[in-house]
Amino acid sequence: MIMGILAALGLKAGKKHELPEAWAAWRNGDVALARELGRDALAAGRGPGEANHLLFLAAFVRGEYRTALEHFRAIGPSCHGLDNLNETAIDAYVHLGAIGEALDFTRGRKGIPALTVQRLQQHIDRPFRVDLPGVATLPFAEHELTDYFPAFSAEINEHRITAHLDTGGEFVHMGPERAEALGIQTVRGGKERAHLEHGRVEVSYGIVARFTLGQAVLDNVPVSVLATLRGESDFVIFGTNVLEQFLSTMDYPSRRLILSKRTDAAAQKEHLAMLPRQFVSVPFYLWGGHLMFARGGLGGLGDLNLFVDSGLVSVHPDGKGGLRQASFTSSRRKFKEWGISEALIKKDFFESPGPLYLGPLSEERPILVPGAAGDTNFGGVRIDGLISHGFLKRYIWTIDFDKREYRFADSG
Repeated sequence: MIMGILAALGLKAGKKHELPEAWAAWRNGDVALARELGRDALAAGRGPGEANHLLFLAAFVRGEYRTALEHFRAIGPSCHGLDNLNETAIDAYVHLGAIGEALDFTRGRKGIPALTVQRLQQHIDRPFRVDLPGVATLPFAEHELTDYFPAFSAEINEHRITAHLDTGGEFVHMGPERAEALGIQTVRGGKERAHLEHGRVEVSYGIVARFTLGQAVLDNVPVSVLATLRGESDFVIFGTNVLEQFLSTMDYPSRRLILSKRTDAAAQKEHLAMLPRQFVSVPFYLWGGHLMFARGGLGGLGDLNLFVDSGLVSVHPDGKGGLRQASFTSSRRKFKEWGISEALIKKDFFESPGPLYLGPLSEERPILVPGAAGDTNFGGVRIDGLISHGFLKRYIWTIDFDKREYRFADSG
């Protein structure tokens, strides 16, 4: 009876609990619900600092960076843990290309690493620029790993190189010997956690004067120099923040990458005309500088948050004389929670007894590998595992950073 009266008045039971429910929705990756409840709390004047904190995060992952910064400024200086959001606020300015504003933001704030300020100043002195007239179509390069780790002919500082695409990466990554050979000066950054491993990786930072992908020319591109990219792993890698400058299509069936500038409507129209009209749309979010995630599932679990990282180069015998690439990795702890048998979890890789999902798309009996992914979070959002190239390569995959959606199409 009480519920009926509340409904008749247009009210919701438990309205005073918006913020705890909103944070629970955020942790579960239900960004839309978290934002709705955060807005309800803010409109009702309940916990405005906390509500703005939540709305800052929700706007950020949706790519609404100016709105996110408005919520950040409204949090209030007395809010507990405000300094922990500084890095994300800086990321918002960087995504906007507002490097000067980012540098101004750092002044007088506590806890901003000196390296962060130094890198921002470098990008003021050497502005990042992108030039692409029309549409660039880049065929896959001949390389022994291209089927598992797509490679393209490119140039760095007028040196011909082979560059691999990995959406788990930022702008450009390479090893220290390669950076030295290309004349790239770096500053040491310390150690960072590796997403696919349990250890930490020594990293330095620099700037690539010019990175060329077909007709696309990127000047003054940030580069991360990783100590692990040497010897047999001496790869040059470009990642999500390069793709972010464009409407980007990985046409795996036709073995090509298609790029058009986000600000060039005519080029985007030409680009889209090259793709099938029928496609499946999957919303995605982006945390930090480059960490894309989307909703998916495994077996009977349909509410998982998956890090979309195309760089899982994990290849295994298929038992028929061929090879199969792993599509997904998570921790053994997560696999156990999901009811996968101990006998399978103990293996280095195993075939999943149930399908793997990304939105409505699915792959039957994918190869899974235990690893470090799955025991982490992106800004408090639970990340359950990492979905990769083994799944994605069956599609024409377009990433629209303006609409924050993936579009998947079949070659036919």
